[in-house]
Amino acid sequence: IAVNGMTEVTSGSDAFTMATHAVPDGDGFRITGVKIFSSNGPVADVAVVYAGTDEKKGDHGGAARFDARPLLAPALQGQDVGLISEAGMPAVADPGSSVVRAAHDLGITVVPLVGPVSILLALAASGLNGQNFAFVGYLPQDAAARTQRIRELEALAHKTGQTQLFIETPYRNPAVWQALLQALRPATRLAVAQGLTLADGRVQARAVNAWRQARTDD
Repeated sequence: IAVNGMTEVTSGSDAFTMATHAVPDGDGFRITGVKIFSSNGPVADVAVVYAGTDEKKGDHGGAARFDARPLLAPALQGQDVGLISEAGMPAVADPGSSVVRAAHDLGITVVPLVGPVSILLALAASGLNGQNFAFVGYLPQDAAARTQRIRELEALAHKTGQTQLFIETPYRNPAVWQALLQALRPATRLAVAQGLTLADGRVQARAVNAWRQARTDD
């Protein structure tokens, strides 16, 4: 979706145009409306809720939760509402769960839409256990705490057979990768997925000892 612009979307043999309007809001923008047009004219007028960084803070922690109910006023007035985030799947490793929770509390029907979710794509392409797995978010930024967490997750994986999934921001990838190679046991299987759904995307899985021998540091 383009901010204050037009975006072309193709679905089958039909081409649609989405016109969006957004206004500055805190650290980002809040999209206030989306109009969807086909060659035959307007087909939808949808209110869109943008889940920004402020909503993410303390969403599931002990701090006071973000009150998303005011964002859903258009839905209470009978308008369709969509939830988007700047990247990824809303409410899964991205902001948005407080908006969904508010919708349930207000009696608003919640309908998830089909789309790629990198966590599940990575799991499916890794060859690791897809029947028992856990997504643990981000590893600690502090080096000592990160190493401790890696060893905790590895011990859990060996004890239960549960695949442990986590994500990281690109600029911390080298430090996290080195920590993994240094902390994990040689026989532990480690999978790396990046750029999924892109032309240069890749998924590779091998034992830690093999990763070390390959001297892969990206």
